[in-house]
Amino acid sequence: MAASSSAARVMESALRFEPGMGWRLANRDLPREHGFETLEVEGKLPEDLSGALYRNGPGIFSNFGNPYKHPFDGDGSITAVRIGGGRAEGACRIVETRALRHERREGKALYRGFGTLPPGLRRFTLKFKNAA
Repeated sequence: MAASSSAARVMESALRFEPGMGWRLANRDLPREHGFETLEVEGKLPEDLSGALYRNGPGIFSNFGNPYKHPFDGDGSITAVRIGGGRAEGACRIVETRALRHERREGKALYRGFGTLPPGLRRFTLKFKNAA
């Protein structure tokens, strides 16, 4: 019996998994923000299962090409999954804090984080960033 395409993709990704990869995958930038989109579900969701799941956590792990040194420094994101009618939809957005908007406007790091310090003497003059 041939494996379904989604099962084949899971098997392929499992074969490519290397030691330590889980931590790198957990600490990578959110690939893109998006509104609610249909999610691919393996198996079948019960028809009477309905609700929403919201998750907050880090979504950006780098700043202008420089990776953060600690996961607590990641800029925040909100992820939502809605389940109903045997379907699932998901959405994800970065939390646009005042500090993040300021840094994006200026095109450089303006704040320090919990574990990430800018090079040189600037590390002593920067304010802490509320990463949401």
